[in-house]
Amino acid sequence: MIDAPGHKDFIPNMISGAAQADTAVLVVDGSSGAFEKGFEGGGQTREHAVLVRSLGVRQVVVAVNKLDAVRFSLSTFFALKFGTEGECEVIQVDWSRKRFEAIRETLLPFLTTQTGFDKNKVSFVPVGAMSGENLVERNNEILKSWYEGKTLIETLGTFQSSISIYSQELIG
Repeated sequence: MIDAPGHKDFIPNMISGAAQADTAVLVVDGSSGAFEKGFEGGGQTREHAVLVRSLGVRQVVVAVNKLDAVRFSLSTFFALKFGTEGECEVIQVDWSRKRFEAIRETLLPFLTTQTGFDKNKVSFVPVGAMSGENLVERNNEILKSWYEGKTLIETLGTFQSSISIYSQELIG
C-alpha cells in the first residue's frame, strides 16, 4: 500500500507511488460541487487518472467519499453560529444514490474511453472516510438500502497483482 497524496504540491510523490502500484484508489469528493471542481477544467481528479494509467496502473477503484456529508443552508449556518431563533434547514447528501450514480456516469466513460482503463477493471465504491463507513464494513441503513456491492477493502481484494496479470498475458 503506497500513499500518494492528491494535493498539487505532492505530484512528484504521487508519480513515484503510482509507478510502483498495481491498483490505484482514486478518492473523489462526492459532496456537492467538489467533484465537479476536481474533475472539470483540468482538475486533480482528471490529472491523477491520466497519470496513474500512463504509469502502467491497470486497475482502479474510485472511492466516492463524503457521501455522508451534511450541508447547511445559509440561514442554518447563521442560526448555529449566532444562536438565532428560526427554522434550521439541514440539507444532507445522506448517502445519495443519485449523486453516486451521477459521479459514476461522468467518470466511467472518461476512465475507459479517454484514459484507457478496461471497464472490467474499474470499480466504484461509496465511502464515508470520516466515519469509516463502507471501508471495511457497511452499517448505515440508508447506504444498505441501495448499495449491495463490496466494501473498499473487499473490492481491493478482488484485484490481481502485476505478477498474476503478467503470467496470464504470457499464457494467453
